[in-house]
Amino acid sequence: MLCWIFLGLGIVTTCVFLYKRDSNGSRMALLLKTAASLMFITTAVVAIYYNRGDMRYGLMIVMGLVLGMLGDIWLDLKWIYPNDIKYFLYGGFIFFLLGHLCFTSAVVLINEMPIKEFLLCLIPLCLNNRHKFRDDSQRHSTEPYSSRLRPLPPCHQREQTTCHLPPSRT
Repeated sequence: MLCWIFLGLGIVTTCVFLYKRDSNGSRMALLLKTAASLMFITTAVVAIYYNRGDMRYGLMIVMGLVLGMLGDIWLDLKWIYPNDIKYFLYGGFIFFLLGHLCFTSAVVLINEMPIKEFLLCLIPLCLNNRHKFRDDSQRHSTEPYSSRLRPLPPCHQREQTTCHLPPSRT
């Protein structure tokens, strides 16, 4: 139940942020965005509490969310302190990069994918993005390699169910 409360608060805070934000950034927009991020991080922490066991996946997701929140903060600070725009812009990008590395690590952990196999999957994906193709027929040449990075089925469709929603009180 607690998980759903924080999720609801996060959604409401996000809606208020989207309504109040302006294109030039402000301290209020920064506070609302940070509050929404904190609600989503708290939702993830509560979900980890209810899904005890191998906590590596959940902790990597929480670390990614925290780093994403820090990236948002740094990027919004560039509007508040325009003289230091490069400092905050690059700082935000670095936090987002680190956060996405945490999300990617979580996916690798839950799939129990060997690191060598994961790195081999990245090579054609990187090459695919660097190449300018003459026609769309060549774009599908990386599918056999990148198909290993497919999304997981929902928890209830897996053989080994490891995640549970908190019990609801009705």
